[in-house]
Amino acid sequence: MTPELVWRVAQERRQGLKSLLQEVDLVTVTTPYLQNRYRKYTRKAPVTVLPNCIREEDWAGVEPKYPNGSENYVKIGWAGGESHRQDLQLVAEPLTKVLVQHPKVALVLAGWVGAKLLFPDHVQERVFIVPWMKLDEYRPFVAGFDIGIAPAVNCPTNRGKSGIRVYELALAKPEGMPIVASPCPYREDVHDGMGLVVEGREFGEAVGWMLENADEAGRMGLRLHQHVLVEHTYESQAARWAATYEEAL
Repeated sequence: MTPELVWRVAQERRQGLKSLLQEVDLVTVTTPYLQNRYRKYTRKAPVTVLPNCIREEDWAGVEPKYPNGSENYVKIGWAGGESHRQDLQLVAEPLTKVLVQHPKVALVLAGWVGAKLLFPDHVQERVFIVPWMKLDEYRPFVAGFDIGIAPAVNCPTNRGKSGIRVYELALAKPEGMPIVASPCPYREDVHDGMGLVVEGREFGEAVGWMLENADEAGRMGLRLHQHVLVEHTYESQAARWAATYEEAL
């Protein structure tokens, strides 16, 4: 398809969505940001936030797995496809400095094979790749992370996203996982004392602090784990969804 045809198709589908929103009785979205954006397209329907959730049982009893050669390192973990290139680029330089300063630390990148090339040659031997795979195969590698990172550039797409990536990291281990995340869109999910929320250039210092303060970082991870179980699972939120639909009916 030519760029012109892609644009025309996108415009047609967008117009179709706008027309549909004029006729429905209820619109549900996953974040307040999307709620504000969609309100201007509806004629009468309420726009209600029903947050994304994670299924607790999917992560119960997951046995950690590690890329070959990474077993003896402390592992900083990231997961995402190539569409998240800019998010990972945001922290590539700070994470390179962490690898240089901490020779017993490795980086595990799950999903995008080409992500290794964002890092200079002198640290690539400690950058391990987990190729894209089925969800049930991917979870054990996430459970193998020691510190999870969730960087994101501040753009409209990311502002509309939920904290599902944080929820996965939080539930990957029964004891929780220390997490460093970007403020957009994760500030609403990683509350004070449950992890570190920093801008991209500060990721190196934040990860370094967690490496040097492992006990306190572990307590943060456990608090976030417990918070996600209470606030962000299907099991805890199903009644909210049901009540919203019942009211609409």
